[in-house]
Amino acid sequence: MNNPEVIQDRTRAGKLLAWKLHEFVGDNAVVTGITRGGVLVAAAIAAELGLPLEIIPCRKIKHPSDNHKSLGAVCGDEVSTHYEDHDIPQDYIYHQINMIRYALALERKYYYGDECPASLNGKTVIVADDWLQTGDTILASLKSILKQNPHKLIVAIPFLSIACANVLRQHANEIIYLQLDQHVRTAAECFIHFPEVEMEEVKASLRKLKNSRTLVNHHNPNIL
Repeated sequence: MNNPEVIQDRTRAGKLLAWKLHEFVGDNAVVTGITRGGVLVAAAIAAELGLPLEIIPCRKIKHPSDNHKSLGAVCGDEVSTHYEDHDIPQDYIYHQINMIRYALALERKYYYGDECPASLNGKTVIVADDWLQTGDTILASLKSILKQNPHKLIVAIPFLSIACANVLRQHANEIIYLQLDQHVRTAAECFIHFPEVEMEEVKASLRKLKNSRTLVNHHNPNIL
């Protein structure tokens, strides 16, 4: 596009995406956010639509000699890899996957404590992320969610390249975006404000949505 849009921040992006997802208000749907930045987008969508929020801890497998490159991603029991460098030892990949799984288990424990995340079986699942560079984390997340047999899987993301969209369509029923670009844009080209998101902010978003839904349901017992 000749005049690409720039959005204020992740929360604003989520609110704009929610406008395109208005048909799911009151539906049997769950909004899931990929950690960590994607959770802020997801939280805004969930708040606007009055839907529950769930968190998907997911991390990239870093290239051993270049931290800016990834070899794939790990999400729960799902691993999505892509690498053509045959000099990378398989032991390195195996070790990284195990380390990431351990870290993700601790992260999930931090967010949920002793509670279990809600089941996604039979539900419409809206998966939100903030910005796709390689698409590794969202692909691993989609594959992990599909194991729970959702009724429908929707990807919601502010900015998306055509190449990433083509890959995601192989796993999701629908893709909602604000802008589709020929090439991947940098985060600075997409957002005015794009700070690092800490785990405390993610946990606070989950708690805030849970408390607000509990309050609404208390006053409106017919709302599920």
